[in-house]
Amino acid sequence: MENIVYSAFRLEGHRNTKRFADNRQLTVSQVCRQNRTAKERSSMHHLEARMKIVTPCFLEGASRQAELRIPSVKGVLRFWWRALAYSQLSRKPKAVESLRTNEEELFGSTNTGQSRLLLSLIPAKKPNIIPAERRLQDNRKPVGPGSRYLGYGLMAAFGKQPGKLHRACLNPPCEFTLRLGAKNRHDLEKILPALKLFGLVGGLGSRSRKGYGSVNLLEINGDLNAKWKPPRDAEAYETQLVRLLNRAQSCETEPPFSAFSALSRLDLALPKEPTAMNALEKYGKEMVRYRSWGKAGKILDGKKDSERNFRADHDWSKNKPAPLAHPQRAIFGLPHNYKGSKDQKVEVRPARHDRRASPLFFHVHQLIDGYIGIAFVLRSKFLPDGERISARKKHVAPQPNWDKLTSFLDRFQNRYRGRTLWPPKS
Repeated sequence: MENIVYSAFRLEGHRNTKRFADNRQLTVSQVCRQNRTAKERSSMHHLEARMKIVTPCFLEGASRQAELRIPSVKGVLRFWWRALAYSQLSRKPKAVESLRTNEEELFGSTNTGQSRLLLSLIPAKKPNIIPAERRLQDNRKPVGPGSRYLGYGLMAAFGKQPGKLHRACLNPPCEFTLRLGAKNRHDLEKILPALKLFGLVGGLGSRSRKGYGSVNLLEINGDLNAKWKPPRDAEAYETQLVRLLNRAQSCETEPPFSAFSALSRLDLALPKEPTAMNALEKYGKEMVRYRSWGKAGKILDGKKDSERNFRADHDWSKNKPAPLAHPQRAIFGLPHNYKGSKDQKVEVRPARHDRRASPLFFHVHQLIDGYIGIAFVLRSKFLPDGERISARKKHVAPQPNWDKLTSFLDRFQNRYRGRTLWPPKS
């Protein structure tokens, strides 16, 4: 964490470079390079964004220790920049090639060289880390089955110690300042909408699409006269979001990757919850109710009856007659494992790719009087052209059923008075 705190501009003008390097366990060349970067910063335009992580964040580097990482933040900014930018270029010839060129020029690549943006990350204080082997808790009790379901693979979902972490995590709240610098003022103007979107619907780390590591933007200051304050209520949140996504309505076809378009849907799923973990738990329970077949007809630690909404998927996994080439729940993302007949593992995955990330996202956001849960679907091409799904040792054509995700979002409108925020009603 100290390498983050002592970022380039913190080292500017340090006189005794060698002694400082020895004390900080940095090489002299590292300190000199950071000092040079500090001098470059003095001629740059800047933005500063104050942000807060509101749900447990599973973010780590090569050391396998939980930490805030600049490469991770940069990668997320790049994702949201791309998700917004595609709609502006979608009607142009060679839209994807144009987008890739613009992205590489702004963020850097092996073709274009260094990024035009310089990022620094400064935690407000030393982050509180929950080490692996500890149990993740909410209000001094182990987290419930909904939260464990969303964090499957990161913690024990069942057994004698449910919620026991397999990986360390950053314990919320965790505030930090993200500082962006660019020689060209226009480059900061390009990244500003993506920065706002990141702080309204995004997150950091593993399972961020399921609500873990949800990041809230608190404040923006800098050289663009772009002062920004967080929304105080759901109406203000909706106004800011619609303003950012307005241009995406012009894209009426399915994007080739995760991006906003007229086919996307973003809902205020949970209008008001007392805590961030309460929102996470409630969303996770609804996903269990909707997706899970259950054990002996029971779900959620054996306390509730399973709805058994995906009977055909269950029959397919047990090698029973079913009108499916592959399970319908593939729409939630791949790979997806099933327990087949005689408890054999049945894996459903892309034939030539490692995975297909879920097009369903969840984000927890803090307002003045509580927390809201935002659920949204970025509909896009499910798999690349020519790619097939490997299911029961057969390669079959993908048949994504997007209505299954629509039905899931509808549950929150029926049960919790949720509503669709975007696309706005015409």
